[in-house]
Amino acid sequence: MLRQILGAAVATGLIAANPTAGVRKNARPMFTRFLSSEEIDRLHDTLDRLVDKRPYYRQQADIVRLLLLTGCRRGEIVQLKWSEVDGEVLRLAETKTGSRTVCSRRAARLP
Repeated sequence: MLRQILGAAVATGLIAANPTAGVRKNARPMFTRFLSSEEIDRLHDTLDRLVDKRPYYRQQADIVRLLLLTGCRRGEIVQLKWSEVDGEVLRLAETKTGSRTVCSRRAARLP
């Protein structure tokens, strides 16, 4: 972020050079871990128990399940509109990377 701010300052003539130009970014590890079948089953069981004890958490449990079954981002599911649901397909109008279509599994279909 600092590099971008200083770059804008150079572009507008406020400073002559960006002092962060030669600084390398910290390498971030790639996250490629997926839940195992056993972990997915445990997650569903835990969500079922939570909803049984506290029915008012049903919506949150459904959101977690949709995230798991569609691979969507949290904001995409939380802001999902019925007009974007087309059977087994989600036609997301506004996402972080623009509009996109998500083909969901049959288990993710909304009632």
